[in-house]
Amino acid sequence: MPFSNLFGGRRAAARLADDLDALQQMRLKHGDNTRPELERRAGDRGLNARDRRHWQRLLTLAEEDGL
Repeated sequence: MPFSNLFGGRRAAARLADDLDALQQMRLKHGDNTRPELERRAGDRGLNARDRRHWQRLLTLAEEDGL
């Protein structure tokens, strides 16, 4: 089974790869403050719904990763 089918198609696999890359960039930039920064951005009401969902996905990935 191709990798892309395991994660719900190519678009979903690409989104997951982008999210993992973004999470890695957050860790490099914020270090120990990554989780508080993700929580702040995920709860920011000034963002549109798409951007808020992006930060919520990153926060979920961080939680799954043990951050």
